[in-house]
Amino acid sequence: MRVRKRILLPILLLAALLLASVIAWTRSRTSTVVIYNQSGAQTPPFIVGVCGQTQLFNPIPEESSVRFRIPRTGGSGTPIRVEFLSNPPWQWVGGFVEPNAGNRVTLRVWPNQQVEIHHQVSFWQQLFGEGPSVSD
Repeated sequence: MRVRKRILLPILLLAALLLASVIAWTRSRTSTVVIYNQSGAQTPPFIVGVCGQTQLFNPIPEESSVRFRIPRTGGSGTPIRVEFLSNPPWQWVGGFVEPNAGNRVTLRVWPNQQVEIHHQVSFWQQLFGEGPSVSD
């Protein structure tokens, strides 16, 4: 009985590690856009458009954020477009993201309609993927 435990436990642990690695690799290809509101006030409703996909977001309070996962079936890489439905409306366009490259693009909205952008590529995509595919 002890021999079974000594063999079975390592096999189960190895199988769990392999399964976790496969799940991590699969999810590492998903690209996301995260928008942080650091403007000092609640945002108006806004639209995010990237890779042929658009999504309308409700207003978000100051010091909050929203996340937009880009479907892998999205179009080819495009600049990111954020349009605030305020009076007067304003739009920001910048950055570049591919839907299947494991990109995480962080946008920080500051006062006076300034937007700061940061790009990251998932660890697995850096290790085994085609390399970074983002630019300013």
